[in-house]
Amino acid sequence: MADTMTRNLLPVFACSIVLLILCAGCTQPGPAANPPTDPRQNSPPVQVRSDLQNAIDNEIRAGQVPGIQIEVAAPAWTWNSAAGNASPVTGQKAEPGMRFLIASVSKTFTSVAVQKLAEEGKLSLDDPIDRWLDPDLVTRIPNGHQITIRQLLSHTSGIADYDESAINLEELKNPDVPVPYQAGLDYGLKHSPLSSPRTNYTYSNVNYILLTLIVDKAAGIPYEDYATRTIIIPAGMNDTFFQHTNHIPGPHMRATMPGADGSIDDYTDLYILFDRGAGDIVSTAADLNRFHRALRDGKLISRTSLAIMETPDPLSGASGYGLGYQNHTIKDADIEVRGHTGGYPGSFTFWYYLPAEDTYVTYNINSVGSSPANIGKMRVALLNSIRKATTGVAQAQTPESAVKMSVPFGPIPVASPDGVNLAYELELVPEAGEAVVVDAVEVIDPATGTVVYAPEEELLPELWHPASVPPPTDAELKTGTGKLRYPRISLWFKTGPDSVPDRLVHTLTLNRSAEGKPPLTITGGEVVVRKDLKPVVVGSPLKGSGWMAMETTSPLTHHFSAQITINGVTRVPQRYAQDWVLLDPVTGQAASGNASLAKNYFGYGKEIYSVADGTVVFAKDELEDIETIYSTPPVTFDTAAGNAVIVDIGNQKYACYAHMIPGSITVKEGDRIREGQVIGRMGNSGNSDLPHLHFQVVTGSPSFLGAEGYPHVYRSFDRTGMVNVTRAMEYLAKPGYSVNQMWSEFGDFTEFAQQPVSYKNMLMENNDITRLP
Repeated sequence: MADTMTRNLLPVFACSIVLLILCAGCTQPGPAANPPTDPRQNSPPVQVRSDLQNAIDNEIRAGQVPGIQIEVAAPAWTWNSAAGNASPVTGQKAEPGMRFLIASVSKTFTSVAVQKLAEEGKLSLDDPIDRWLDPDLVTRIPNGHQITIRQLLSHTSGIADYDESAINLEELKNPDVPVPYQAGLDYGLKHSPLSSPRTNYTYSNVNYILLTLIVDKAAGIPYEDYATRTIIIPAGMNDTFFQHTNHIPGPHMRATMPGADGSIDDYTDLYILFDRGAGDIVSTAADLNRFHRALRDGKLISRTSLAIMETPDPLSGASGYGLGYQNHTIKDADIEVRGHTGGYPGSFTFWYYLPAEDTYVTYNINSVGSSPANIGKMRVALLNSIRKATTGVAQAQTPESAVKMSVPFGPIPVASPDGVNLAYELELVPEAGEAVVVDAVEVIDPATGTVVYAPEEELLPELWHPASVPPPTDAELKTGTGKLRYPRISLWFKTGPDSVPDRLVHTLTLNRSAEGKPPLTITGGEVVVRKDLKPVVVGSPLKGSGWMAMETTSPLTHHFSAQITINGVTRVPQRYAQDWVLLDPVTGQAASGNASLAKNYFGYGKEIYSVADGTVVFAKDELEDIETIYSTPPVTFDTAAGNAVIVDIGNQKYACYAHMIPGSITVKEGDRIREGQVIGRMGNSGNSDLPHLHFQVVTGSPSFLGAEGYPHVYRSFDRTGMVNVTRAMEYLAKPGYSVNQMWSEFGDFTEFAQQPVSYKNMLMENNDITRLP
């Protein structure tokens, strides 16, 4: 919340009220997952992961292709990664999860849709196509009264393909003018027949355009809708869609090729309506593997239908083409594969199931004119690496670590409504004082190899605390500073209540481009999860309904970010702190009247209660209140907490209360107090932007900023609502909309539950609205 107790001292941690109150929860990891029931959900062993990454990195370094995105789902683990550039033109980095045009892998979707209709009794694979297609169209198809649905699926209809290159070039010249599928259909039919039905195998996209027209008729809805309902949704494909605009939304791989004049042509942002049912889908490697597993597990069509699909047509020869699905052996690798491939100008997708290894492999490359021979060599190299990884062949040694990793204060599991929280800092000590640049972090359970947390790339800079330049002096390290000798990464994530690891280990990807070296993956920083230590159970510091808990259980809170060094030891004293602001429990408003004045906030002057029995060891009651919000004067380590109380609650644990009204504190040092006793009233003193209570528990010594933050949980509370962050961000994006205005209209951002939910011995989630007993 607005009380950054160290904000004015430490510019590196300064943030706006927008970030502190609302955004801290925006990138909060989702609800804790249950323990994986499917071993494929696990991460591969560290060595296997390193070897696979090296395999794709080697292909990029060898110049085979500019970029790759890949997922391998083996029986015991899944590995998703990327290397090189998504765009050879801009140099944008390829990242896991990027979308791409899957090209002819789309044909398998069409085939599955047809199989599904056959299972539903709505058509037969041996129906003549004239039973389903418009009579005028049938008369334009040579042998149209003889061709069957099965022959379209197996490319044995004799119908010619369209000139895809000509269509691509036409769209490249006029990217805002889509070429409809009828144009491709017209071209193919004009140049047909290439042979009589069932005499030759001739791969033709036009076959699959015709199949979509049959699905339209048999399903009674457009092919795209039917495939979405019966394939994409049931397979759990949340990042897959039909590409019928000239722009792929979100991060994606670019499809580029050398132009006639030597420049690079970008084919990504084109309409591909002409490829209906044959190559018009956008997806990701992970989604395509989900599709493949659902297909082979019998979740989309029966295994009998799959067996029909994957039986090669004798006319297809070495390609092993069945009905929209291939089954053959890649000679140079001697690996049997089933699936499909897809080619688009400047982009190739390989979608395979390896039956001998029971492994699913999907990868996409942007080719930029790479020769078919090089692409083939790359496929062999990758499949061999994958086979070694899945069959347990010994792998190469991990490179020597260039950075020593350690966890100064091991994580203690803390329950909250959405899972079990683990929060700690990873400190990095580089060799010879070299600068450290971290591109990726994975937190791994070494017992299973499972990746339990991997912050997204855009989140990582918020978790990164660089070493100070120049470094802190000895005097600063002794008296107190926010400067760091060594870089740190703040890590806060959730697990399921039954899946808390016993130990954690960390894998970092180091960026060494400044040294002219490739990225280096290192592993270390093993730490024991302190299951032997328990959070302190406390009572309520406030009473009644409408109390909003802010800056808690989230990786981006200013509390968790503040790294303070005193007497040479760096600690995170506010790691588990909350900021409490009172809202009207009906309207959600924070203030009445002029919201610029502290006295108009509903929480101003409310009684604060001791959360436990204990002895008062610190009380300060001499600082003036700040009458206007967001007008905090300069503060020091001594005045940051404002008028404050610290209570020794036993076992070297101390409850800390900050920002009270001057003259309101009812206790003094040495007083023995009881849980529930009033100790003061909520104010706006110290480093506070608006009236609130800052509460934290520390261990080791009675200090707001010189002790280690220790977890606490509340004996009971009711969750009555929460802040609608999305709505708040929409308001804040309006021109001229001020933070003061936000607080005067805070009820617009709150949502209350129809029925409160009660919790015991937990922390509340960030921005929860609660009722405290």
